[in-house]
Amino acid sequence: MRRLCTLFRLPPSLMWGSKASRDLRQDVEEGLADALESLTLRGGAAASSSRRHQAAHPGGRADSQAAEAAGGLKAGGSAWLGFAIGGCWFDSVAEAREYVNQLKERRLDQLITPSDPDWPFLSALLARHPRAGAAVQPVPRSPPVTAFVVRRHRSVQTELRYIDDRGEIDFSALKCLRGDSLEADLQRRLKSAMAEAVADQLHAFKSSKHKSRSKRRCDLCGAKQGLGVDCQPGGRPAIAAAFLSSTQLTAPEEFHSNPVTHAPIFTPADQEFADAWRAYFTQHARLRLLCQACRSASVSERAQAAAAAAQG
Repeated sequence: MRRLCTLFRLPPSLMWGSKASRDLRQDVEEGLADALESLTLRGGAAASSSRRHQAAHPGGRADSQAAEAAGGLKAGGSAWLGFAIGGCWFDSVAEAREYVNQLKERRLDQLITPSDPDWPFLSALLARHPRAGAAVQPVPRSPPVTAFVVRRHRSVQTELRYIDDRGEIDFSALKCLRGDSLEADLQRRLKSAMAEAVADQLHAFKSSKHKSRSKRRCDLCGAKQGLGVDCQPGGRPAIAAAFLSSTQLTAPEEFHSNPVTHAPIFTPADQEFADAWRAYFTQHARLRLLCQACRSASVSERAQAAAAAAQG
């Protein structure tokens, strides 16, 4: 139970009390099933071809191209606010990893050449490899990479390979995703502390729909399963990004630990920052209780709207 609460950043006050703990356990188990299905609350495999396929973030930030040129991270921002790889935007490394897994499933044994829609992503992914320029040659350095392909492998099931004049050479997508610039310790701790600070609001909103979990319904389609809180506009990362770009307060660099979940939380010295973030989230976040399918559709709609705005 404690590990589940850690995963979903639930407030420690909700862990105690017989009825509260039973309701909480039901909510967490339901949320865990959703997470295992899609790895993130941002959508599942049904949205694999449309999610995060534009360099513009659904939150409307216009600096994604510069961010990608600098390694994929927004200047002055934190990793949890998103990063771009080859025109695809991701809110987290976990989401990018899921996208790679989906790509490997649908492109098994298919040759991916420069004219292929998946080429920009794979080229940018390869260039991020920590040994790029040594064992791995990043595009477009010599010897030039002419194609990519996904092959089956006994130990890892499937693996990505690039092709140059030496033949097919495998590379680790995970190493390409786990750069220090993406998940620096300070950035991870800020992410956790901001998530912890608004966890009470999200849980209170979900509980306000109905005290009985079995009677809660999706705000859009009325479904009862896979319910989670959706934040508008642009999702929680976009709201946090807007706050960090607008506040005059300095982002904290030191954190305490939640005594129950052990997640980073704001210190008393940063109470002003924490209160400002909570107030901003309360004022700007429009919350909805949505099922998994409607959350996925919401993410796709935001990505399409952002892409249209970027092109127009």
